[in-house]
Amino acid sequence: MATTLSAPITIARHETFHLRDGWLTKGLAALEAEPLALSLRGAHNRLGVGKNMLTSIRYWVQAAGLVEPDGKRIGGRLPLRLSRVGRTITESDQYFEDMASLWVTHLGLASNKTLATMWYWAFNELDEPTFSETDLVEGFAKYATSVGKSELNERSIKKDVSVFVRTYLRAESQSGIAALEDRLDCPLAALGLLDQTRGRQSMAFRVGAKESLLPALVAYGALRFRDSIAGVPEVVSLDDLRWAPRSPGRLFQLDSRSLVEALQDAEEVAEGRWFRVSRTAGLGNVHFNTIDPIDVLKWHYLNDGSKEL
Repeated sequence: MATTLSAPITIARHETFHLRDGWLTKGLAALEAEPLALSLRGAHNRLGVGKNMLTSIRYWVQAAGLVEPDGKRIGGRLPLRLSRVGRTITESDQYFEDMASLWVTHLGLASNKTLATMWYWAFNELDEPTFSETDLVEGFAKYATSVGKSELNERSIKKDVSVFVRTYLRAESQSGIAALEDRLDCPLAALGLLDQTRGRQSMAFRVGAKESLLPALVAYGALRFRDSIAGVPEVVSLDDLRWAPRSPGRLFQLDSRSLVEALQDAEEVAEGRWFRVSRTAGLGNVHFNTIDPIDVLKWHYLNDGSKEL
């Protein structure tokens, strides 16, 4: 049974299914046509999936921030509509073939403290260089206790940890015995964020530059982080952009050097239209212009990720 607690913790709403290839496309297309499409009787048959998988799809599109509530519940069912992010992706990359769409999906999950608490905690609160699934279970239990949720069921935490690992670790790298369908890669495994360490007894985030992380995506992540700060400041320190919760350094797993280089590339691409990076007297800051992160994402799709405007 799914376990959902009041914010900031939600666990085990994915029915133990990690995100599968094609699910986001199916879910968004269905909701674009009908806000209750993922809740109506027989909806699983129309999408060609099992009932539990339908529940999982409904969870993932919400947890990734691709959809949002569309008014009050109708007969106990919550209508959903595409968010601005979800609509931007469907208008430009309906089948999630562009790596940018996967990065944006990851950003939504890893910054969603309410609906994807395990994902949020792992990317924003976990500071261990290497860890096992047991470490994740124990670490998350301590985190839950620290925010007043000591009553969490360990079995539910283990489910979340298992699905988290399968989200980012390629099936061929996973140890243990699993059903064949559970060995199918999650699309987000292509981002290369998680590696199994030598001996396969533990794993670690892959910190550093990412080949598929193009300048506009880094700019989108930085602007998105800026907008999450109270007061929406014009200037944000490079330290905060590297280490603060929901920062691009945390969510993209960039070290300080690769973050600065990526931000400078983004500044050059946009000729300073998005922001400027300054480094004086040993201090580094990013000076942001007034711009909507969604506009940067749209620019990426319009330019096919090109480095030239």
